[in-house]
Amino acid sequence: WRRRSKPKTSPRTPPPPSPPAAAAGGGDDAACVCLVTVPNAETADGLSRALVEGRVAACVNQIPGVTSVYLWEGEVRRDVETLLVIKTVRSQVTAVAGVIKARHPYDVPELVAMEVKGGVDQWSNS
Repeated sequence: WRRRSKPKTSPRTPPPPSPPAAAAGGGDDAACVCLVTVPNAETADGLSRALVEGRVAACVNQIPGVTSVYLWEGEVRRDVETLLVIKTVRSQVTAVAGVIKARHPYDVPELVAMEVKGGVDQWSNS
């Protein structure tokens, strides 16, 4: 791991622009990314379609082949799963959770929601 130094700015260089309101925590429309692991491609496809068709997510990326190591019922387990990267807004995170709980095959599905603090204006505002 290497530490990167910050780029130097001259007194004439203006500061970088602030992130757009949606990406910078602008209320219920703040962009969020949710992470969910699923056991297989069929579950990934079903959840992805339900989230996008239900208009609670703008896009879902499916990343197969993620290895998860976790503690479940007193045992360390290791499974190969698919990671869903769900793009939504803060006001829809509860709806995303509802779809996940209703359709996910696990007893306790993982859902981690993170607010986006920056990005390309056109992406984070679309």
